[in-house]
Amino acid sequence: MKNTKNNRGNEDGQAIIMIVFAIVGLIALTALTVDGGNAYSNRRHAQNAADTAAFAAARAKVRQEPWKNAALVIASENDFTDLFPDNISSDSLVNVEVYGCEETIPDDKPEYANCGSYEGNTEYIEVVITSIVDTYFAPIIGIQQVTNRVKAIAQAKPSSVDATLLRNAMVSLMPGCKPSGWPHDPFTISGNSTSIVGGSGVFINSNCDNALNQNGSATMNAEFGVCVVGTSNVAPGSVNPPPVSNCGTPLVYPPVVLPNPSCDTDGDGMINPSEEGTITQTSSNPITYTASPGYYGGDFPNTSPSGKLIMQKGVYCIDDDFLLNSQWDVTTDVNNNGEFDPYSEGVLIMTENGGITLNGSSTIDLHALSSEDPNIPEDLQNLLFFMPLGNDSTLNMNGASGSVFTGSIWAPSSHCSLEGNNTSYDVNSQLMCFSISLSGSANIDITYNENENHIIQVPPSIELTK
Repeated sequence: MKNTKNNRGNEDGQAIIMIVFAIVGLIALTALTVDGGNAYSNRRHAQNAADTAAFAAARAKVRQEPWKNAALVIASENDFTDLFPDNISSDSLVNVEVYGCEETIPDDKPEYANCGSYEGNTEYIEVVITSIVDTYFAPIIGIQQVTNRVKAIAQAKPSSVDATLLRNAMVSLMPGCKPSGWPHDPFTISGNSTSIVGGSGVFINSNCDNALNQNGSATMNAEFGVCVVGTSNVAPGSVNPPPVSNCGTPLVYPPVVLPNPSCDTDGDGMINPSEEGTITQTSSNPITYTASPGYYGGDFPNTSPSGKLIMQKGVYCIDDDFLLNSQWDVTTDVNNNGEFDPYSEGVLIMTENGGITLNGSSTIDLHALSSEDPNIPEDLQNLLFFMPLGNDSTLNMNGASGSVFTGSIWAPSSHCSLEGNNTSYDVNSQLMCFSISLSGSANIDITYNENENHIIQVPPSIELTK
């Protein structure tokens, strides 16, 4: 006879073992679901915090602010407060480390705190977040904690001097197709004008079809060519050499650091009487006026009868229009010797809200404040006319024969029109406007000379790279 009792006991023991294994398996699955989910959620949150912290550090760096602290603050606001801000300890529940990629990384963490291909580059910042997540079910299978370590790298590119793209005699900044209500194409040549661009070329930022339009018998010769991000609509032989369509990539608008001239010389936020400019008649035969730099609350010169106007050296802040209607002879030649003296002559003319109109019957000889004078701040050097961002009034140049303009003309929100009837004048400048047109029957020589034009500063930028 068989011993059924012993067999049943063996089966009961095997069942218990199987149940134990099943329970362990269920706990493991639960640990994977619950603790794994918590660890994944923590890692994703940590990565977002690292990205945001690196971005904040890059922004602070281009602003020349304490960038490491900026990263720590943002990480803390995202629930990752650094328990060891000395960047040494790595066994904390949360450790946030912020490095410049040019720094020497501590020897105890080369395996994760490294900038890879950006190592040694001062423009890059690395943020590493280490967080330890306690488990609830996994300790049963021997896992007490899960360590998450994430990192992010951001680029903080400082303001720089552009050496290639923007060194053009004429730049149309319109970033796309002309906006609703804007009546002008990005760049137009019309009538039977003849334009000669020397020392540089032309850049048209619009990526639309027919960003460059030519009408009538107008011609333009550009020594270093015409680059059109979009396409052109020109008659054969009217633009030489032929414009290059689909050339380059659109620039972010505005693509340069804009100057910030001011007539508030004492910095109190107000224009005081001592900061206002004046126009004084100094001779009646011939009629001669002398203008001093400073703030003008209305149009300029707003004086009659017309005559010769000598503009003394300095910055002119004009609230409304710079308007030369007719028969003016305007000059910055204070010494009256036919030569430019950088230490005693030169102007920067800014129209804060109004436009600029230079009538064809007026003779104009204006020179910007020169970089040859070390006392002139860099952001004011070689800038002749400036219309601030947001001022969309028109700049209209219609100089009489013999007129000369030396220095950059920047009107980033404005339409700039160069025209004239059977006249010939020189623009020794860089013309940078929202849109540009050349029209009439004038012969216009536009010559770019780097030493006579405002420094092109590319604005700082930040980018999350990894």
